[in-house]
Amino acid sequence: IMGLFLALALCLAAVATGFQELPPEEDPRFFPWQDVKHMTSIRERLYVVSRNYNITTPNRCHSAIKTAAPRHDLVIVALRTHSGGLYGPPVEFKSPFLTSRTGMHKRDNAVTYRLHPSHHPVQRKLMYIDEHRRCLILVERVGYSGRGCQLLMTVSALDYPPPRTCVHLYRYYCPGPKVTLYHPGCKFYDAFIDQNAISGGFIRH
Repeated sequence: IMGLFLALALCLAAVATGFQELPPEEDPRFFPWQDVKHMTSIRERLYVVSRNYNITTPNRCHSAIKTAAPRHDLVIVALRTHSGGLYGPPVEFKSPFLTSRTGMHKRDNAVTYRLHPSHHPVQRKLMYIDEHRRCLILVERVGYSGRGCQLLMTVSALDYPPPRTCVHLYRYYCPGPKVTLYHPGCKFYDAFIDQNAISGGFIRH
């Protein structure tokens, strides 16, 4: 509830003044909800529910699951997507996630990683994560001045309505057209893939 009140207060302040001095991911009023270790400590699979960039992609079921933590500032994450659609072939690779801090943050609030082996590493800042670590928003620079946002949820939370604060912030601070990348069938197909990997004597992660 406190998080929702914070979001509403910030939104109303932005409307009243006509501008916002700092983006939310660098606004000290948001810092309690921007400790990136709260994200990197999640052990279950995370799904990208929606994003506001590269909205024409045919790929679906973008997900991530932590597989190792070699250092306090580094985790290894298995990224997976279904190429071409829900039941398309899964494409997966392990990507190092390096945590860092930006602006006036006193704790790490960002992660830098490759979304694909052929891509350059990109720094993505944590705009918000709810207190139960079910829903979070990552933001990155797109183009010269654009804001690319991803709304992610844990697999165990996907059967329930997303936290209102998380959705509110995503809609307000991440303008423009969006694409829904998650379908209810994603987690069942991924569970099937993982089970087959275990039954076959190897784990894809």
